[in-house]
Amino acid sequence: MSAQWLDSYTLLMLKPLQGENVPRLFCGAVLDEIAQGLRLSQSARRDEGESIHELRVLLKRLRAYWRLLESIAEPSLFASSKQRIRLAAHALAGQRDQAVLLETLAERLLSYHDEPVKGLLKFYAELRRANEAAVVQPVHWALVVSTLHLEFSAWQKLCGALQSKPFREGLRQGLRHTLLRTFNLSRPALDSKRLEPSHLWRKWVKHLFYQSRLLVALHSAPCPNRHKLVQLLNQLGEQLGQLNDSAMLDDYLCSRDARDKTQRRALKVLIQHNQTHLQQLRADADKVYQNWKARVKKQR
Repeated sequence: MSAQWLDSYTLLMLKPLQGENVPRLFCGAVLDEIAQGLRLSQSARRDEGESIHELRVLLKRLRAYWRLLESIAEPSLFASSKQRIRLAAHALAGQRDQAVLLETLAERLLSYHDEPVKGLLKFYAELRRANEAAVVQPVHWALVVSTLHLEFSAWQKLCGALQSKPFREGLRQGLRHTLLRTFNLSRPALDSKRLEPSHLWRKWVKHLFYQSRLLVALHSAPCPNRHKLVQLLNQLGEQLGQLNDSAMLDDYLCSRDARDKTQRRALKVLIQHNQTHLQQLRADADKVYQNWKARVKKQR
């Protein structure tokens, strides 16, 4: 990726952000998000699936914001935040991976109507019963609430220390770094059949999406090009999420031992069906990514 290509994106996102008040606007927006998360984490509906999902996404956004300001934040402040966010995210993880695996498997079974796959319906029912019977560890809410309080304090401290010129340069460096990582990870993710490359790429695509969305929200004047680029990043992240779910299912199915001949035949057919779906998901993700890159290049 050329320096000009990087600059075309960073200039589009950062050029309109001028003035001494920008660091406070930025930190104020982050503090508002944390405050909303604190209210949710102490509300009566905090144990609902949607609430836990919202809090997990908030932690991902905070991780992306710290990455954006890593070059100008105190190293100790950045390291402490990274560690506590990881612990809080783990506390909210629960049985989500198993639930996603079941949902993805159900989608494949429903989308494939040939006779051999029916041999896996009993297997799916047994897997679902096992998942429902599993003991779900309760969320360590004291840890989550404490993390959000500490994050609020850390961002208040950061806000008081930021100055306009170093802040703008920090944003530029952070955004360029995220953009470069997103670009460098794209081809390995799209060309590989393994789960890890696509999972890593999705993480940085989401970082870029969260960072860009926050920056666009700070602009006083609307810009269709900025909004479209952010919209495409969101679409790409969602497609990569589906790709990761299907890749996890592929790993799981390939590791299964069928009980009888009927189930072995059904399992083989389902693996082939899922791998075909994986290829289509990669092609769809690549199409959105190329569309996004083309729009960035038009900004030169």
